[in-house]
Amino acid sequence: MVRRQTYTVKALLCATMLITPIVCAQQHTKLNIEFPHPLITEVLFAVPTGLEGDANRDGVRDATGDEYVEIVNPHDKPISLKGYEISDWNAQFEESDAGWIVKLPDLTLEPGERAIIFNGLHQKWDGPVGDPAVAPKAKNEALGDAYVINSQNTSNYVGLNNTRDCVVLKDTGGTMIHVIAWEDAGKKKDDDKGIIESLTIPASCFVETIKPVRRQSVERKHRDSPLVPHGDRDGLPCSPGQWPAPAK
Repeated sequence: MVRRQTYTVKALLCATMLITPIVCAQQHTKLNIEFPHPLITEVLFAVPTGLEGDANRDGVRDATGDEYVEIVNPHDKPISLKGYEISDWNAQFEESDAGWIVKLPDLTLEPGERAIIFNGLHQKWDGPVGDPAVAPKAKNEALGDAYVINSQNTSNYVGLNNTRDCVVLKDTGGTMIHVIAWEDAGKKKDDDKGIIESLTIPASCFVETIKPVRRQSVERKHRDSPLVPHGDRDGLPCSPGQWPAPAK
């Protein structure tokens, strides 16, 4: 989906502040997701065509509504998602009216349990589904036995851009803890800042930069692996809720 992007040119001081977190994040060899934070395991921003793109299994593919972010509890103790926030690039700027932002409900994930946060535009649902205000009552067997959350988006202009965007996970205090960014360098204007360079990212945040993909999601094979195109694993374009077991 192609949509308008808006951003603010930061002052030189802010640009200088970005240097440390970016370098620090790129030096990580393992994902440093500390307890009690969840881990992003899959993102679908380039929805496949046809029924392969029907990620929520309602029988209809929607280029925006079927977008999703999957998270997991990678720890050996339960975690609460209450107050966490998932958002896109536009949502980081106050003047934008096209930002996707989702506050997560009061939902506890046991070790290894997953939650899928769908854009939700034009979607119908089968099985238990929650929203930003109310947690799902049970896991959804149709979607990998994961908890499903509908962000309840109602705008065709709110969603993830296929070629230039990011997903930001913030903790209950509003601090960025994980950023996943993708960008097609060939479509960036000479005077544009990159996605990462346009954000004020704390040094504690884990930053991942990936190449845009077509007609598939990106996923990590296990807890400590990088994000890769989904088709590289088993030929499937996406697999909401069906995250592989963590590496031993």
